[in-house]
Amino acid sequence: MNGRTNRKQWRPAESESDATQVRDAFADNQPVTAVVDAVRGFLLGQPSSARTWQAFVWCAAILAIFAPLAVSLYRRTTAR
Repeated sequence: MNGRTNRKQWRPAESESDATQVRDAFADNQPVTAVVDAVRGFLLGQPSSARTWQAFVWCAAILAIFAPLAVSLYRRTTAR
C-alpha cells in the first residue's frame, strides 16, 4: 500500500449549477419579485401574466397571516 489509504479523495459539492438553480428558484418565488414584475408589466403596458396573479396571491397571503397577528398584538398591548 505504500502508506496510501483507500479512501476517496474529498471533493467539494458538485457543480456550481446546483447552487445557481437553488438561488434562481428562491429568487423567482419571492413576493417582492412577483410584485415588481407585475408593476413593471403594468407600467410598460404589457398584458398581465402569471406574475400578476402571483403578486396578488402573495399580498393576500401576507395580509391574511400578519393582519390578525398585528390586531391581536395591538389589542394585547392596549388592554394593559
